[in-house]
Amino acid sequence: MRSENGITGIRQDMNEPAIFVFWGDNSIPLSAVQYEGFHYLVHNKYGLQMAAAGYIGLLNITGEQRPFILSRSGWAGIQKYAFVWTGNTESSWKELRQTIPTISNLGISGIPFSGVDIGGFSGNPSEEPFIRWFELSSLFPFFMNHSAKGTRRREPWTFSENALNIIKKYLNLRYMLIPYLFSVAYKSHSKGFPLIIPVCMEYPHICSDDAFLIGNSLFAIPVLKRGLRKVRGTLPPGRWYYFWDDTICEGNIDINVNI
Repeated sequence: MRSENGITGIRQDMNEPAIFVFWGDNSIPLSAVQYEGFHYLVHNKYGLQMAAAGYIGLLNITGEQRPFILSRSGWAGIQKYAFVWTGNTESSWKELRQTIPTISNLGISGIPFSGVDIGGFSGNPSEEPFIRWFELSSLFPFFMNHSAKGTRRREPWTFSENALNIIKKYLNLRYMLIPYLFSVAYKSHSKGFPLIIPVCMEYPHICSDDAFLIGNSLFAIPVLKRGLRKVRGTLPPGRWYYFWDDTICEGNIDINVNI
């Protein structure tokens, strides 16, 4: 954890805390005794305190350099110390669709810096859903390719050349958006706004679980179903520009999808 060796961040996993069991609940027994009392009283707080300890520990090593902590668990206030991710999700289209409301709800609950395992954690996604996870995740605050032991390899080059080209396109998009994401993150830090904003929060007359805003200037309608070749949606009022070619878009839109 020494900064001179290039390590300035910590990933804190299994910090519910969890234990490995053959069956049943894999959390520490609620009757276990912690410093502040029985575990059932401090279960959620455990992850928060671990993130705080890691944050303070890194500050003691790096000085003024901003620490990076990624925590699977936490409690009210976790956003002060750590990014979080959505945990060990299933590699399925259902979980892909669930990602948007999950990230959105975290944001409006005061936890704006979050992300998801690209492709899901447990399972073996085929090429199409993996691409869709990657495209969607490139817009989230935290961007991570991660999977369970024993699942298929997820490196982009393990898929077809066509898939690799699409993944490269969205990886480059991610790098292009970093200045914008950093600006939105600062606004979130200073004002408390989420980075990923539910459409209905800004535009109550538009109800959509499949679209979202990144800050106030980017509106996304991701592909969330198998074999979909066209996405439809309603844009917020005003003039919008299609990111890939600057075409002016307004009102109800139909966009052709390529893979």
